[in-house]
Amino acid sequence: MIPRISGSEWKIMKILWTKDTATVNEILAEFSDPKPPAPAVFTFLNRLTRKGIVEVVATSPLKRFRAIMPEADCARSEFHSLLDKVFDGQVSNLVDTIVAEGQLDDADAKKLEKMLKERKKKA
Repeated sequence: MIPRISGSEWKIMKILWTKDTATVNEILAEFSDPKPPAPAVFTFLNRLTRKGIVEVVATSPLKRFRAIMPEADCARSEFHSLLDKVFDGQVSNLVDTIVAEGQLDDADAKKLEKMLKERKKKA
């Protein structure tokens, strides 16, 4: 099971997934203003390292960090957590909320219809 990733940690991970490795300063350079303080980014990286999602790959002269958990795996884990916690594990409850909140535009609705038709063909 993949450990939970906080909102701030997700921002850092999104940056690391686009790079091979990065230092704290390289990560900070990717943030828009206002940038978080460097010690906060370092703390989040240490937490992510303890969680087994990031690893330190070099320490001289500066620590370099690399994402070792794929983005798709982390996103899948977060999705299942949200689905279970908020929507009682029911995809229909999630879709109902998306539609009720007006988050499903025509293009997304057509894409969803196409995916459902393809799924029916396979079943």
